[in-house]
Amino acid sequence: MVSWTKARLWPEELEGRWVWQWNKYGDPAIQPESVFVPLGLQRNMKNCWGKWWASQDFDHVHVRTLDLPADGALPFSNLFGEDFLVAHFGAASILRYPEVVERFVEKKVSVPNNIAIVTFATDNIAPHALLLRQLDNCGIPYTNLAYHSLPRDQIWAHRYKFPGLVEALPRIEQEYVLVADGSDVLLFQSLDSIVERFNAYRTEVLFNAQKTRWPTYAEVPGEDDIDYGCYRYLNSGVCFGRPQAVASFWERAWKLLRDNKITNDQLPCRMAFCERRDTTELDYRCSLFQNVNSIKYDCQSNLLRVI
Repeated sequence: MVSWTKARLWPEELEGRWVWQWNKYGDPAIQPESVFVPLGLQRNMKNCWGKWWASQDFDHVHVRTLDLPADGALPFSNLFGEDFLVAHFGAASILRYPEVVERFVEKKVSVPNNIAIVTFATDNIAPHALLLRQLDNCGIPYTNLAYHSLPRDQIWAHRYKFPGLVEALPRIEQEYVLVADGSDVLLFQSLDSIVERFNAYRTEVLFNAQKTRWPTYAEVPGEDDIDYGCYRYLNSGVCFGRPQAVASFWERAWKLLRDNKITNDQLPCRMAFCERRDTTELDYRCSLFQNVNSIKYDCQSNLLRVI
């Protein structure tokens, strides 16, 4: 038996058989689904990105790590015992904690009128994208920047963020902008306090923070000069600030991406951050954003602990 494994790490000796496939970008109503893994499968983005596999004898139905109450309020806290506003789930955390995801997709939240939300989701992703589902449920307006940088029928790649943001952000009329990935970000509560929390950092642009660097192979000079503690590396999935400042950051990161022939969005953002420490900061206290690694539910205190 083989439990959930990233598709790109699936053992070659297990090719040529039917497996369970869970697709981060697929329809949650039919996940996981039974698929056949051909012999000699190419480990590329098309075949493997966002996909996890398990052998057919793996009992995925009964693998649930949390026993949440069926209804009622569900308080939550971060590593520091405080609440936060926005959660960024990776593929693994969506897979491990589907009951939490579905609970907050349906949660009613609000966003102040002086804050614009911009996100990214092409047609193949949009119907199942967590943030879009939540915002649509709540009637909250947003701008989908995917179509500023490529045709509607094209498949999304993270590098397309850059031209979309550089083009669209200067046109935003609101005072602040929240930039968030569409497929794996959720608002855990209304954003009434986001400006106050942002101002506490005394910066112009604030990014989500995570525990480890990604890509793991790339070290950026100066990245470890400041000891932020546990959450010390930039995550490019969520950021907040005034539109012009955010646009300026992404324009610089876009140039670094092109000059260095980088194909992902996170490395050039890490590089730009190290150049712009005077105007850019990480939410290392997780007071606005929480990058989700692990979730535990304390039934005695009815508290969801997200770290």
